[in-house]
Parts: sequence; C-alpha cells; structure tokens
Amino acid sequence: MKYTNKHIKEQYKFNKIWRTIGMILLLVGLFLVGFGLIQTKRKMDHVRPFEQVLQEESNPANQTTYIEIIGGPEKLVENKHEGYYLVTTAEGSYIVAMQPEQFADLKQRVEENGTARVEGMTKVVTDENVKKLVSEYINHKFIAIRMTKLTYGKILKEGYFANLDIGGILILIGISMILTQVRAIKKYRHPLAEQIDEECNQPEALWFNDFRIYLTKSFLVSVYGGKLTALDLAKVQKTRLFETVKGSSQVITLEVTTTEQEKITVSENEWSFFTMNEEEITYLTDVFVERNIEFVCEIQPEEENDEDEEV
Repeated sequence: MKYTNKHIKEQYKFNKIWRTIGMILLLVGLFLVGFGLIQTKRKMDHVRPFEQVLQEESNPANQTTYIEIIGGPEKLVENKHEGYYLVTTAEGSYIVAMQPEQFADLKQRVEENGTARVEGMTKVVTDENVKKLVSEYINHKFIAIRMTKLTYGKILKEGYFANLDIGGILILIGISMILTQVRAIKKYRHPLAEQIDEECNQPEALWFNDFRIYLTKSFLVSVYGGKLTALDLAKVQKTRLFETVKGSSQVITLEVTTTEQEKITVSENEWSFFTMNEEEITYLTDVFVERNIEFVCEIQPEEENDEDEEV
C-alpha cells in the first residue's frame, strides 16, 4: 500500500529509512566479521617462533607466535586480570601471561613431557606496577624486551578481536533495527488501508499534531511508536489523557478504552514543558463527545492570570 496522506507517508518513510540503516549496519558488521576471520586464519597459518618475531618485527605486538617451553613456568607477579610467569626455552627466558588454570595445565605438561608448546598473541605490557615487579626477576638483557608478553590462549579469541567484536555488535544492532522496522512497516498493511488513507485526506479529518493522531469519519488513526494504528470509532468507548513524570520531562499519554475494555496507548510523547488551557480541553471534549466517545482529561488546565489595568 502506497499512502498519500502527508503525516502517514512521513512516518512510513521514516521507518523505511531506519530499516535501510539497519541493513547497512548488518552488511558492515558481516564485512568486519568476515575480514576478522580471514585475517585470523592468515595469522593462524603463519604462526612463527617468538624469537623470530622479536628479531624481525620492529613492533612485535599483536603477532601470532609460539614458544617451546623446556622449563618453568615460574610465577613472577599477578594483577587482577592475569598472572605473569617466566618460562624457559632453548634460546632464553620469556614472560607468558596466563590464567591460573592455564598455568596448572602448562606446568603439568612440562612435568610430564619435559616440553610444551604454547601458542598465542604477543601483547604490550602496559601495567607499570607489573613492569616494575617483573624487572626485579630478570636481568638487563631481558628488561629491554619485557614490554612484549605472550598471551596464552586461543588465537581466534585473541587475534583481531576488535573486528570480530565490533562486527558482531553491528550485526546484532542491524538485525534488531531491521526486525523492528519490518514489524512497524507491516503495521501499515492494514486491510482497510485505502479507506484509512482516503478518510485522512478528507477536509473534515482532524489532525492533532501534539498527539500524532487523526480523527476521521470512521477511525481514530495513530502513527505513534513508529507504527500505524487504526481503531474503528464505533469500538472506542473512552479516551483518557494523563501525565506522568520521567526525570525532568513530562510524559503525555493518550489512552483509548475499547468497547471490549481493552486499553490501547495511541500517543505517548515526552515534553520538557506541556500545558493545556480550559479552551483546549473543552475543544477536545466536544470533538470526542460528538463521536459518542467519553473524554477524560487528567491534566490540570493552565491557570490564567487576570490583571486589572490601572487607569
């Protein structure tokens, strides 16, 4: 259904724009996840010895690497995230960061087999307290490279996690936006859409911009909440306008009670300041009463200050 009414078409277009944005976010998210997986696979296919990484890379951080441990691990220090251990290889001693359960597993493997291979990502040690404490255990030669550690764990988890995580978040946001807007757009596919659109375009149709509703010959039409709601006036028993407070804002709600006693919110908007005077309340009351609908306004009318003019 292609709506011609200005206000309905405006909201319908708004929903379609947000659906398009959701699709773009979904595609970007899929690209980032795919890129992250491809880059991670490349890294996993080119796992190099730790010594080679230190020699060949000007910046040895974020490299997939491995070391063959023949001694240790010896606990040096720990912080709230992980422990730092000194391990021995045939070429020298290095720092490996790991969790307690990983340490227990590695220690058992070294004791049973005399050696253990550890794969992971090289990371930069940024904790100044850790660097200070580690320096007490190693000589000057190793202090020069103590900025680089090997994080023990699955390469897929450690490598390119930024692309994978950000991509995953964008995918979730995109899917959520698409589903939300698709559901909203479906609400516009009303079986009486042509009649609703036609009546909303009639000169006698009343548009209440503050509440985003139409009163037509046959319907109460709302575009609140990003969806179209059209209620048969013959089934509307009462309308209730009331105010609640949300932080520093006023929330003005228009609620409909049907002849089946179902309560439906047709308008709900936040205002920094909202008032109605007696004339406006009377007008709304008359409009609804003319259509055999009870109108209850729980908002106190704005007081008018009459000032006597002095002559």
